[in-house]
Amino acid sequence: MLIVVGLILFVLLVQPAPSVIRAAVMGSIGALAVFAYRGGPHRRCCACAL
Repeated sequence: MLIVVGLILFVLLVQPAPSVIRAAVMGSIGALAVFAYRGGPHRRCCACAL
């Protein structure tokens, strides 16, 4: 939850340009991969790539 708030604050602080929104989306996908798929490094890479 704290990561989501941090990403929203980052987007608001830097101005919601397309590249900033893209970075926030990729950051949230990476965070989701780390926290949801703790089975092993290959599973995290596959989830992050999706």
